[in-house]
Amino acid sequence: MSNIKGWARGLHAAAALGLLIGVARDAQAFKFDLPDPDFEVRWDNTVRYNIGIRAEGRDSRIINNPLFDTSDMKFDQGDLVTNRVDLLSEMDVVYKGRHGFRISAAGWYDNAYSDTKVEGNPIFGPPSSYPGGNYTNYVKRYNRGPSGEFLDAFAFTKFDLGNVPVNLKLGQHTTYWGESLFSLSNSIAYSQGPVDVIKATANPGSQAKELFLPIAQISGQAQLTEELSVAALYFLDWKPWRLPDGGTYFGSANFFSVGGGTFVQPGVPFLGASDRPRNTGDWGVMGRWSPDWLQGTVGFYYREFDEKLPWVVFNPGFSSARLAYAENTKLYGVSLAKQLGGASIGAEVSYRKDAALNSNAALSAQGARGDTVHALVNGIAYFGNSPLWGAAPLTAELNYTHLIKAKSNGGLLPLEGTAACVSATPGVPGDVYDGCVTKNAWALNLSFEPVWYQVLPGVDLKAPLSYSIGLGGNAATLGGSRKGNGAYSIGLTAEVHNRYSISLKYNDYLVKFRDNGTAVTTNNGGGALYSDRGWVSLTFQTSL
Repeated sequence: MSNIKGWARGLHAAAALGLLIGVARDAQAFKFDLPDPDFEVRWDNTVRYNIGIRAEGRDSRIINNPLFDTSDMKFDQGDLVTNRVDLLSEMDVVYKGRHGFRISAAGWYDNAYSDTKVEGNPIFGPPSSYPGGNYTNYVKRYNRGPSGEFLDAFAFTKFDLGNVPVNLKLGQHTTYWGESLFSLSNSIAYSQGPVDVIKATANPGSQAKELFLPIAQISGQAQLTEELSVAALYFLDWKPWRLPDGGTYFGSANFFSVGGGTFVQPGVPFLGASDRPRNTGDWGVMGRWSPDWLQGTVGFYYREFDEKLPWVVFNPGFSSARLAYAENTKLYGVSLAKQLGGASIGAEVSYRKDAALNSNAALSAQGARGDTVHALVNGIAYFGNSPLWGAAPLTAELNYTHLIKAKSNGGLLPLEGTAACVSATPGVPGDVYDGCVTKNAWALNLSFEPVWYQVLPGVDLKAPLSYSIGLGGNAATLGGSRKGNGAYSIGLTAEVHNRYSISLKYNDYLVKFRDNGTAVTTNNGGGALYSDRGWVSLTFQTSL
């Protein structure tokens, strides 16, 4: 793909951005002059334009592996890997401050994927993972667009049950329990809702409310006393995580797509998430206690849920492959939130019974399952005005995973030191860099963002820095940390009149894999094949 064509597509996307801004301005200009003052209506619109350029050249060891070449071959160094316009529209209607409804919707278009042809290494012949060598409709919708979807769509009410204030929500919304800041995989909120990873990877400026995919549910909270509150939820739907598709810049295996319609190899179709868990059945209860003597809050949790992250399994006779999702995992958890020495501290410990475990793809209805313990501790420290900055928040989180035991299909668990943990060399045992899991794993996330106020009239400047790394071991659970794998970004953001944001970032990945000098042979998780995907992003965002 030529750079000239890539930049030309950027001009088209910029024109689309202008159109969206015009629409959003018109929408904001509309005033809801309602005759009843008890009603309050708010309509917010956020427009964002992202452009991303591949900064690194291809690693020949990756493109020489026939299972992973197409994602790396899609874009050359210097090409636009994202050229994307997003619109988030949110409406809240409130009656007397206690009852109402909320609707939000997202729309997107990424001109970097206007060419829907799958690219592969010519030494392997024409790409065979997609029919006709072109993206499926699913891949086109979520990577290119133009498309959109409703996010929140729920009604809410507040009332008093005797002397007890009660809040209820019914409809499509997101609930997030516990104290985790970074580590969804080790949190009490694990699998409490799916995440749009496609949008997260291609859209550095995305807000959390855009990345979580709301699920139809009923949730409620009651403040029993000044110190004690309780909450509960029950899901009425199920959705999987939206994961990057093979053949796109952030894809992993060539065939992988939650939407299916691809081929593991010629004659072996990949069906994606064709075997869904039941829609209803996820539920949970929570209690939070804030006694004066503690000067903090303790939370207690119980949840039963179906997985939102998948295994890859083969159907009888290896005739096809699909994604399978574990059902009926049980979680028990406790959390603590407290101010300590000027910092906000959060901590969690949770136990999962019958959790889904990382598994080798095999002829099986499901992967391995077992019991695990998870823990995390985080802190937010705020550094005030100094000669170096006007302010600087520092956020850190350390998380931990422990495998107690594998219970069902344990032979599929590639636990280090067992027969399922293999390397690419016959007769040589595998280890963590071959993707094998360990009993224990640790990981760290850091975020630091110094701010300089009024560097120009109406302009604040920020320097967001982020870093994540697997410190030791490979987590046994799905989506967990991997030793040596991580990511980092460094950038500058200008906030103009508290309305416009312009951000320039460099994003890159820390990886571990093994090769034979010519091609990757084994890797420490799919993310390890991002080792040559460093890229520069420029983001413009405004609320209208």
